[in-house]
Amino acid sequence: MSAGGVFDPFSAWSRMVSAGLDMQSTWACRAETMTASGDVGGVRTEMMRAATASPLTDDYAELSRMVPEKMAGKMVVAGRMPSAAEVIALAKQSVNFAIGAMAAGANMGKRALEPVHRTPTGNARRLKGAQAR
Repeated sequence: MSAGGVFDPFSAWSRMVSAGLDMQSTWACRAETMTASGDVGGVRTEMMRAATASPLTDDYAELSRMVPEKMAGKMVVAGRMPSAAEVIALAKQSVNFAIGAMAAGANMGKRALEPVHRTPTGNARRLKGAQAR
């Protein structure tokens, strides 16, 4: 409708085309966001794996960005600053996840080393016993 109350098909068409273009732009942005998120997740997962395998040589500057980015994401989604309780809850989740990942990595290393460890230590015990005779 125009200002005078008369239907203006050209204005309506223009608004519909504009809305359609906005929807396409939003879709493209969403697709780009999803692709980038997957790429970042893959790279950071590999970085966490490498940090577990070799803790002294990894890129902790990049890994340390994850919690602040999650906080910023929560603020955008909620449309407000998070409360202290929300910050504490997210920090606890992050710490619990990190400890769980470290424990899983340590357990995986322990299980992988067990068969390798068993043979040389068994050989050492057997040879020490043979030398004592």
